[in-house]
Amino acid sequence: MTMTIDADFPGGNIIVDHVGEERIDLHQDLRDTDRDWFYWCFRVRGAGGGCVRFNFTASTAIGVRGPAMSTDQGASWRWLGADSVDGNAFHHAFKPDHHDVRFSFALPYQLADWQRFTSVRSWLTTATLARTRQNRDVPLATVGRGPTRIFVSARHHCCEMLPNYAIEGLIDFLHSDTALLERVTVDIVPLMDLDGVEGGDQGKGRLPRDHGRDYEGTSLHPEIAAIRSHLERTCPAIVLDLHCPWIRGHWNERIYLVGSADPANAIEQQRFVTAMVETQKGPLFIQKSGFLPYGTDWNTSANYTAGRSLPQFACGLPGTRLATSIELPYANAEGAEVNAISARAFGEDLARGLMRYINS
Repeated sequence: MTMTIDADFPGGNIIVDHVGEERIDLHQDLRDTDRDWFYWCFRVRGAGGGCVRFNFTASTAIGVRGPAMSTDQGASWRWLGADSVDGNAFHHAFKPDHHDVRFSFALPYQLADWQRFTSVRSWLTTATLARTRQNRDVPLATVGRGPTRIFVSARHHCCEMLPNYAIEGLIDFLHSDTALLERVTVDIVPLMDLDGVEGGDQGKGRLPRDHGRDYEGTSLHPEIAAIRSHLERTCPAIVLDLHCPWIRGHWNERIYLVGSADPANAIEQQRFVTAMVETQKGPLFIQKSGFLPYGTDWNTSANYTAGRSLPQFACGLPGTRLATSIELPYANAEGAEVNAISARAFGEDLARGLMRYINS
């Protein structure tokens, strides 16, 4: 069988420059993106028994644990490992019976994964937040029936997929505590840029405005307009927006909160970090220093010239006590491996931290 490479599946993204017998030159597709970014995901068929080098010809495209790999058509993923990496390339020796293998920058999470998760949880209330431009239903889930309202979102930048696993852990933990369900009502939008998630886009720096900066003036994206309306109607006490950072480096390999320019909100953010530190039990942990103050590193006014973020918008809502972005690394958090299991455990820790914070 002749080896083929494609991205013709949900979340697929690749441009192939050249195909040789043992080396493939390729690079990530930056469609609709105003900057260089690093997301890619592709499928290899017909390489069983061969050893192939995948050489990225453009910018940095491989993370600290190498690529993620799936041999079951995307149902499960694992890190291939840093040993597979050589510069901006990785190699893989295909087993003879592995005729369909997928590789990705990190561990993908698609609409089908969310649907599998919800399909076996009949107790989870689900609805449609909005219709996307490509006529997809953006899912909205609700857990609990208590007076304290919390809002959680992910995938404003569609390539930032690890928080979805954390959301699964958060939901299951909340459901396991009957008393907690009487205290809080948690609304969750797991796939904000659903068209980008399914289309395999970068999302970061999307033209003409990315979802994460569309809380300024009139929103361009229907799902962001719907979120704004929802938040203005429900006025949650807490708003958490989950993201992934860049590929590697000090702030990119640790969990942290993005400090607010609003002094009162910044104080609440640091109180929430303390609550997380005091209650966390999982393998991915946030340190007391897991707070990037406004005006530090990348977190400056220059980063928001394209528009306001969700937390910046939520800061102005009546009754909102805490509004924050949380960065969960793609692969490595203080030396611990970020994967589906550990990210779900971090979601449980998020729930524990929320409860400590609410009670403090």
